[in-house]
Amino acid sequence: MLKKCGGYLILLVLVSGFSWAWAQGQGARSFLVMGAVSGQGQGAVDARNRAEQAALRQAVERFILESLPETGMQSSLGALAPLLKEDPAAYVRDFRILATVQEGPGYRVVARVSLDLERLTQRMKDLGLGLSRMPGILFMVSEQGLGDAEPKRWWEPNAGISGTGGRCMEGLVAVLEPAGFSMVLPDGRSLLGGERTVAGVLDMREAQRMGALFGAPVVLVGRARVAPGGNVMGERLQSFRAEISLIALNTEKGDVLAEVEDALVVVNEHAAAGERDALYQLGSKAGSRMAQELRSAWLRRAARDAAVSEIRMDIRGDQYLSRFVHFRKVLGEIEGVVSIERREISAQGMDIRVRYQGRTSDLASALLSQSYERFGIRISDVEEGRMQVTLISSP
Repeated sequence: MLKKCGGYLILLVLVSGFSWAWAQGQGARSFLVMGAVSGQGQGAVDARNRAEQAALRQAVERFILESLPETGMQSSLGALAPLLKEDPAAYVRDFRILATVQEGPGYRVVARVSLDLERLTQRMKDLGLGLSRMPGILFMVSEQGLGDAEPKRWWEPNAGISGTGGRCMEGLVAVLEPAGFSMVLPDGRSLLGGERTVAGVLDMREAQRMGALFGAPVVLVGRARVAPGGNVMGERLQSFRAEISLIALNTEKGDVLAEVEDALVVVNEHAAAGERDALYQLGSKAGSRMAQELRSAWLRRAARDAAVSEIRMDIRGDQYLSRFVHFRKVLGEIEGVVSIERREISAQGMDIRVRYQGRTSDLASALLSQSYERFGIRISDVEEGRMQVTLISSP
């Protein structure tokens, strides 16, 4: 749960749950899939084996499809053929059958499949399948262990934690890097500007500033903590509950790309080992979810940006300066207009640049359908990427 208090973002986690180590190994990512086959006159054992094989193949196919840009999917189909014919088990680290249903001579199985991302992505590269380029991430995730009174933050002086973070961040990186995201490492520059201090819990503006400072397209802000789980067995075995809340922030525009809250419980005889395991597994588990959500958000953003064009608009007319304030307001409210920038101003007119999702003719038509206060517009010299708009007196 996220709350704001005093201008700062406070991260509170109220979720708890369980996890299994088999599903969150380093460099792995798990999928919940279903495989189904018909018996076709063959034995039940064979049908079940083929259903399991179908589930493994579906997990591999899901990762491949999520990794490739939609715009190049048609050209990738031919290159995919050799990989899709291979045994999917070659790219599976582990799997767990969760349910089976026999349907006449056939079988249907539900499985949790953990893939070997390093091996699978390398095979895709060998086949010439370019993975969608994902942004670099500056990790600003605090970590609070069993003996810590407060979270440790690498961006604070004498924090006792390096810029590469702790165990939770190791788990995050182990999943996000194979998924195509790179880690932006602090280069030793001071995070302080003049008398400014960096808040222990970052607000969005401060996180955005630090992302710009280190050239990171995305800043991952969050807090991870581990505490006694309250369950014990015998004299030594005890549980540890770890919780995390993450926000992926777009450095350029300051908007939130993805949010993840997660938790798990591990069991260990030793507190130090339980803490380490809980934080690492938590980072891997949350990182798997964040990789999927952040990839989807980034690709949607890239698709929108690819459709945006810059249009030069020459503003003319008597009293155009006094009328321009209202004209700009109307222009900015048109759907598809991303930004408006003034370039040159003279007594004869003004040159502005409009970033717009669509064609120049579409924007011209949208302008004609608007209502203006005490003046009208005349549009001329319309060509792709340019038009002239004259602000004229109403009849």
